[in-house]
Amino acid sequence: MSRYLLILGCSQKKNPSPLPMKAMDRYTGVNFGVIKKFSAERPFPPTIDICIISAQYGFLHPDDLIQDYDLRMTPQRARELHGDILTGLRSFTSRRHYREIFVNLGKDYLPAVEGFEDLVTCPVQYAGGRIGEKMSAMKQWLHHIALVSKDQTTLERFISQT
Repeated sequence: MSRYLLILGCSQKKNPSPLPMKAMDRYTGVNFGVIKKFSAERPFPPTIDICIISAQYGFLHPDDLIQDYDLRMTPQRARELHGDILTGLRSFTSRRHYREIFVNLGKDYLPAVEGFEDLVTCPVQYAGGRIGEKMSAMKQWLHHIALVSKDQTTLERFISQT
C-alpha cells in the first residue's frame, strides 16, 4: 500500500493546558482544525503520516508530548532549526517509502526544510498562496488521498480473496 506524508507548521493557536499534551492536540490553528474535522467525518486514512515543524521543538511527531509555549517562527529561527529538522525528516522518511509528500508551511518555516526534496525520491508538493488557499489545497489533497487509499484497500482485499 502506498504511503503519503503531510508536513505541517505548528500554529500560534494552542490548547493552553499547563499539562504536557500530544502535539496534534496542543495545536488548534486552522490547519489542525481541518485535519480534526476531516477525521471526525470519516476514518483518517492509515496511509497518511503527519509530521509537524515547531518553532519551539523543531521536528515533531503528532504523538510527541509538548508543553504550551509562545514562540513564533522567524526566518532566523528556521535557519537555526534547519539541520535538526532535516535530520528528523531524513530519519522519518527513510523508514517508509512515500508515494507523495504534501508540505503546508508558512513562508517563515520554509528555510527550516530547505533542501528536503533532495532527501526523498517521491514528488514533494508545496501548498502555495495565502493561508486559506493553502488550507483548501491541503483539504483537497486529504480527500484525494482518502479516495486513493480506499481504492487501494479495496483492491488489496480483492487480490487477497482471489
